[in-house]
Amino acid sequence: MGRRCKNCGEELRGKYCYRCGQKASTGRLTMRYFSHELAYSFTHADRRGIFFTIKALFTRPGHMLREYILGRRANYFRPFPLLIILATLYGITAHLVERKWELASGTSVERVEAAEQEEGMEEWLEDISTGYSDAVRESVGDTSQVPQTVSQADRGVLDENSLGWNVLKDVGGWFWAHQEIFSVLLLLPFFAFAMKRAFRRVGVTRYNYAECLYVSAYMFCQRFVVLLVLLPMDFVWKDSSWGWALAVFFALSVWTFKQFFGISVRRSFWRTLWLGVILCVSLVGLVLLVSAVVVLTVLLVTGDIRK
Repeated sequence: MGRRCKNCGEELRGKYCYRCGQKASTGRLTMRYFSHELAYSFTHADRRGIFFTIKALFTRPGHMLREYILGRRANYFRPFPLLIILATLYGITAHLVERKWELASGTSVERVEAAEQEEGMEEWLEDISTGYSDAVRESVGDTSQVPQTVSQADRGVLDENSLGWNVLKDVGGWFWAHQEIFSVLLLLPFFAFAMKRAFRRVGVTRYNYAECLYVSAYMFCQRFVVLLVLLPMDFVWKDSSWGWALAVFFALSVWTFKQFFGISVRRSFWRTLWLGVILCVSLVGLVLLVSAVVVLTVLLVTGDIRK
């Protein structure tokens, strides 16, 4: 009688149970097994994982992405968990760099960030309130009974002493403090859309949006690695790493698309520029849409001002 799986009792015919997938070799728990599991939990592969994937993203990015899309995925770390890991690592490292810069310059990063957050939120809310007031004046006709801004309204939802103001201020301040990370992550679906549109007639294969989303996720992993590498520049020139990172990321994108679609460098260059144009137009449209929704929401919530 052959060996049986210790998990489901099925007869074993190889290194894994074909019913439940558990390994055939399940001996006692040892420190060697612990070290192996610890490494596996980080790299998510027995031999090739995070570091192998990052290396491929910078040595043969387009070929690696095409292999992943075509189904050769066992050797590569999945893009979205990798993106989250790199974004978290960048956030922690950037915070430590800011601390070092604070000690070197004698400037309180917390005070600077708090002032920037406060100023940015006040400008944003002022724009919303001004737009709201103008819209109300046009609708009611009598401007004498309309407050100049929402913050001056007796029952305004954005009054400085109201719960709505405090919640919006806290949430907005937190996003404002982490805007670099969120700006990259929120760009992902729009970057994938722009990629699909810019390269829709390039190459032999026509890729769908989901495939473009996976490619974009890996390319954003490239971006976070570049940001991590260039982050020490902020010791000398504060917040200078982002400008250099954009230039490096553009060059990497041209190279990646060249390999991925099998086209010339020149064609990849112009298509990448066109991708940037589509991305900018999409983001402007999003900003206009969100602004319209916010203004309409304020108008609906404070609609009793007409009475």
